[in-house]
Parts: sequence; structure tokens; C-alpha cells
Amino acid sequence: MYFGKLMFSVIVVIGLLGACSNAEETAQSEPAVPVNDTGMPIVDEPIEVEGFAAKFFASQDWNDLMLWNEYEEMTNISITWDTVQTETLTEKRNLMISSGDYPEVLFANAFSRTDMLKYGQQGIFLPLNDYIEEYAPNFQKILDEYPSVEQAITMADGNIYGFPTIYDPEFEALRGMSPWVNQEWLDTLGLEPPETTDEFYEMLKAFKEEDPNGNGEEDEIAWGGNGIDGFINFLRGSFGLNKQGSMNLSLDFKEGTEEFRFVPATDEYKELLTYLNKLYTEGLLNQNLFTTTGPEFTADSAKGHFGVLNSIDPAELLGLDNYVGVPVLEGPSGERSFNTVSNGVGNIGMFALTDRAKNPAAMVRWMDYFTAMKGRKCSLWASKV
Repeated sequence: MYFGKLMFSVIVVIGLLGACSNAEETAQSEPAVPVNDTGMPIVDEPIEVEGFAAKFFASQDWNDLMLWNEYEEMTNISITWDTVQTETLTEKRNLMISSGDYPEVLFANAFSRTDMLKYGQQGIFLPLNDYIEEYAPNFQKILDEYPSVEQAITMADGNIYGFPTIYDPEFEALRGMSPWVNQEWLDTLGLEPPETTDEFYEMLKAFKEEDPNGNGEEDEIAWGGNGIDGFINFLRGSFGLNKQGSMNLSLDFKEGTEEFRFVPATDEYKELLTYLNKLYTEGLLNQNLFTTTGPEFTADSAKGHFGVLNSIDPAELLGLDNYVGVPVLEGPSGERSFNTVSNGVGNIGMFALTDRAKNPAAMVRWMDYFTAMKGRKCSLWASKV
């Protein structure tokens, strides 16, 4: 505070002494907890952490979830979770940060690249480069083996501000998800799997009009998904788009050159949208695709009314074992490839530490466990239970 020029020098001295005293008190009241380099627990002395996360199912109580209960016992790190459903995540997350009332850990928040850089440069997100190198050997191994992953998560200022969703780069089925078709419906109607976009259209039409589920009602939906992206991404390669993969879906190279082009402005993209508009207009796509939520679509999918599903393997997700993968389709110009394949990196902003984090090293080790094979198996098992 400024109390006038006459007292300026005295106030400066008092202020400096006070600042030193406050810093010492803070350091004593919130000491850094030693972090074990390897093995469990991560810390010998139990610590408590505040976290904010997005969840898929409303009924889940993250403060009494088997995964976190088991992991707390392993690590000595207890997280008190404040959670929201994915549908309201963006609004509540942004309001929380702008108000300054945010916790130490932000988990499953799906921050965009722009937000990661913005909050990092504002000092709200901690740079994790050094912590990863020292306390995240499993994740560091991935970065060393797959440089494109490190490039994908490194911001323009050279810092890494978060852990991403990451799929095994060797597991191609997870790096490029294509739709699934109801094999029973194909068999009932005597249809072969489609090979071209025209045959795909005819198959969808038959699913809608010829009662493949045999109940005498027109309740079949030919092709279903949540949002438009899954429909577009499956067809990109059939229309000659994004031959360099999905690192940036808005840009690819002009055929035969090293010249970038803006994909949504190309004739091929317009042709793709025209094709999808035809399907939507004729009722071959679920008409609520723009408005249905993830949980709502999952519940609808489990009823078995869809001929084609944009989904994770329906046998695993929905208990429907009558679906098989849709073949890659040949498009109108003879193009036939599936191009929406990533390097394994999904959303880059799934785990971030804020400037409120008291033990960032411990939390980086906490997160790193889930990039190891044991951690991945643990999280998969717990989520199924």
C-alpha cells in the first residue's frame, strides 16, 4: 500500500520484512512433500489435493469411485473431486478459471490448444517439461519413441502444459475409428458389405425401408452418431481429403504439391457435405445427431435400432456382438483410403496443474502411472467394475 512520500522509505522496509515473514510462514505451513523416485507409494506422508474433473455418467461419485479409492491406497495421495458432466464442462470450467476460484488439478477437462497456451502464458498452468523428464519415466519414454507426440503437445512457447489423451501408436484401430455395421441386418436383407459410397447409400436405404429387424415397424435408423464429426471423418479419405492424417483436419497438401490448402474450402469437401446432406435429408442419419448428448446416444445405441454406428466396438461398449467394421469405401473419383488416422494423440489438455498445486512433482508421478501398462490395466479394470 502507498501511504505517502514522507513515509515511503520506512514503508518499503516494513513491507519487505513483512513479505519475507509471510513467505516463511507459507513455506512452513505448506511444506513440499518428498516424492519417491520409483515404486509405491508416491509419497510416504499422505497428502490431500483438490481436483476438478469432467465425468461422463451423472450417477458416478468420484469421491467414492473404486479406481480412486484403490489408487489412493497405493499412492498416499487423496484427491477431493469437484465434478461436472461433460455437457456443462466448458461453461463451468471457464467460469471457474476466470473467477480465480480453481483447484490444484484439472483432470479430463479437454482444454483446447489455444486455452492451454493462453492459461500457460498467464501463469495459471504450470510448465511440466522438467517434471516430466524427472518424474514421468513412462510418459517420457513415449515422447522419446514417438517424437510426433512430443511435437503435438508442445506449445509455441516451448512448454508442455498438460498430459494428453493418448492411444498406443501401434494400435491402429484406436488411432482411426471407423463405423460399425449390423451384420444381422445385412444377412437378413441378403446384402454384401458395401465397397463404394454409392453401395453404402443403397445399403442405408435398405436398412431404413425394408424392416431388417423384422418387427413390422419403421423404427430402424440407418446410420447413427453423436455430432457430425464422426460422419465426416469416416468419409474424408473416400473424397480425397486429409491424406496426411488427422493432426490438423482443416489443412492438407494440395495433390502432388507441398502447398497447403484449407480443407473446408475445397471442392472435395463440398462434395462430401453434399453426400452427407443427401443422407440426412432422406432420413438415413439420426435426425438428432446435432443435439443428442453422449450419454443419450449411448443409451439409444444399446436398443439395437441402428444399422451403422459411429462408436467404439459395440460388443465392448454396448454388449452388442452383431456389429462388424464397415469397409473403407471407394468414393466418386476412385479415391479409397481411410485418412483420419492420428499419431495416437487425442485431446492434449486432459491433465493440467495450476499455480495452486502444492506438490506438482507428486502429481506428475500420479498421472504418469496411467501411461504405464500396469496403470492402463488398472484403470480399465476399475472402470468396467
